[in-house]
Amino acid sequence: MISGTKLHFQQERIIYGRPAAEVIAEEAERLEAHRVFLVCSHHLSDDNGPTAAIAKGLGARHAGSYGKAESHTPKEIVVEAANQARDAKADLLVSVGGGSVTDTVKIMQRCLWHNFTTVDQLVPNRLFGVHQVPGMDPSRHPPGMDDAIRMIAVPATYSAAEFNFGGSVLNLKTRAKEAHAHPLMIPRTVVLDPHVTLFTSPDQLLASGIYLVDHFIADFMSPKANLVSQMMIGEGIRHLPGALRAIKQNSDDLEPRLYGLLCAWWARDPDLSGVFQGLGHAIGLVFGERYRIPPGVSSAALQPAALRWNLPASETQQKELAGRMGRPGVPLADVVAELISDLGLRSRIRDIGVDRNDFPAIAERTMKNALLNSNPRKVAGTADVLEVLDAAW
Repeated sequence: MISGTKLHFQQERIIYGRPAAEVIAEEAERLEAHRVFLVCSHHLSDDNGPTAAIAKGLGARHAGSYGKAESHTPKEIVVEAANQARDAKADLLVSVGGGSVTDTVKIMQRCLWHNFTTVDQLVPNRLFGVHQVPGMDPSRHPPGMDDAIRMIAVPATYSAAEFNFGGSVLNLKTRAKEAHAHPLMIPRTVVLDPHVTLFTSPDQLLASGIYLVDHFIADFMSPKANLVSQMMIGEGIRHLPGALRAIKQNSDDLEPRLYGLLCAWWARDPDLSGVFQGLGHAIGLVFGERYRIPPGVSSAALQPAALRWNLPASETQQKELAGRMGRPGVPLADVVAELISDLGLRSRIRDIGVDRNDFPAIAERTMKNALLNSNPRKVAGTADVLEVLDAAW
């Protein structure tokens, strides 16, 4: 008989298919928030964008906005935004954007809880590639934090950062990601409004969809996979490729965009059962550190090579996933490569800004990532990482 434990994090509501401006106004009233501070990236900060619409919907409850969030969440940006939110006397934070914006606001909360006002004070509290913090139970509300400022997330991509309690910042001096986690870092409410995704460039949105495909596949093949996680993944991987192709064919259609947001929700659900990603994600994190390459762009260039390398230890799972994606009997790496091609995304790491001379350093850094413990095939050393990099070149 199967058995297991599924944790439920400190997230109260996921609201989908409704205008974000309308929902945020309702949530601010429900949470009795009177000083709502919005955070977005530059391309979502103009007067005709979703952030402006949310601000207008909040009316007098809008305390201010920060529109300079950047990819990979530099520490300086997090601290600057937190200081502005503190000065605005914010009592609720709202992120509007992709995973970097969501992580910015997640970690802003730590700055506000602990009154961090400088970059040096923002010290990571978890290891690179490790989702849990020893002694931390993400399913429990920590005592003494009933009045802690929290956040709402309005995603504009399929990064799925809004569904977990961790995040990372980029130390620009060391070019290394620094990881943070806390049970209350997870957004209290997530608003899945497909209209918001229209303000993300098509290539960025579709690349974030490939990142989801990568999530589904890596979680399904993980040694820690279980029946519950594989049921969720099986449903998500059945819907997602068709939704991404539909977005490519008709970018104005909101229904497949909503399906993408729902698949992001399903992609993160296995994390609640302790299932995490492996080699491809670990390499992609290093690409983000060294070159600030978005995760989806890395996934599109790495995923087929990683699948072929993992095949000896995951043949059964790969066959099942190919069938779930509607291509029974076709190698999964080829199925994924076809999808990447159909979406018009770059499929080789030489085309995304990776320097081949950096391969040894990339391999060394990858070997320090605990995500390798979740890879179906044992990664014995840097030679294995280099083999995947060479195949993806």
